[in-house]
Amino acid sequence: MQHLAAVDLLNEASAARLVELIAAEPVIAGKLLSAVNSPLYGLQTPVASVAQAVTFLGLTQVRAICLRYALMQSFAQEAPERQAMLDRVWQGSALACELAQVMTHTLSIRDPGAVGSAVLLSFLGRLAVTATTPTRLLTAADQPDHLGRTRAEQALLGVGANEVGRLLMRDWALPEPIIASACDPADWLVRPVASSDSGHAETLALTYLCARLGERLASGALPSLQNFDLAGEDSADFFHLRHGLPSAGLGRWAAALRAPELSARLERLQANSFRGY
Repeated sequence: MQHLAAVDLLNEASAARLVELIAAEPVIAGKLLSAVNSPLYGLQTPVASVAQAVTFLGLTQVRAICLRYALMQSFAQEAPERQAMLDRVWQGSALACELAQVMTHTLSIRDPGAVGSAVLLSFLGRLAVTATTPTRLLTAADQPDHLGRTRAEQALLGVGANEVGRLLMRDWALPEPIIASACDPADWLVRPVASSDSGHAETLALTYLCARLGERLASGALPSLQNFDLAGEDSADFFHLRHGLPSAGLGRWAAALRAPELSARLERLQANSFRGY
């Protein structure tokens, strides 16, 4: 987890370093090859090595898949009821990460690999809470909106899932900048993120948006991105996001989210088993 989250994908040695890192973890390498050869990608010729997977999917997507499986290994459950709850969180994280990969490219966001990792790690607290909290309490905290769920978590546990994730990442000794990139976007729930760097604020806003939309798509609360209008969304979850972004930027984001190609890509992911992804 530490190495996958911290690896720099912007230098020339990135591909070799990532392949070496994954190859040293046989379980993760096996999961990666299973994902690449799943029906989601429809390959004519099977991919037989980690290096081929990196060549075919690219560094950013390969790291995202491996990070997801590293998280899954950390919170595996045998009880069917709890596993079903975790599965919904897994699916939300997968959809959110896919959305982040497309949006960072469409909007020319700097360091798209870091955004994808931040989106995935932003689900860590929810995974930990879902894996360890008594199921009767989980049912009470299972609210359809992010604000309602956060309030329920605070009432039941004394702290929201985002802060649980922050504490856990510190316990795992992840670098502080990585922790901040995953946890600071949650501030958009209660206030616009204050930053002298407009690009940094935009990145945090996009991380927050992708996480919330991934959750909604996974739960069925949002049937498709074609049904989502960021500029007209009246949910409290997006209040500060709508008012904190420049109007021109908000329009660009709304148009990118409504792109038919993006909806089709996410629908393909939902139609295939995300565990195979």
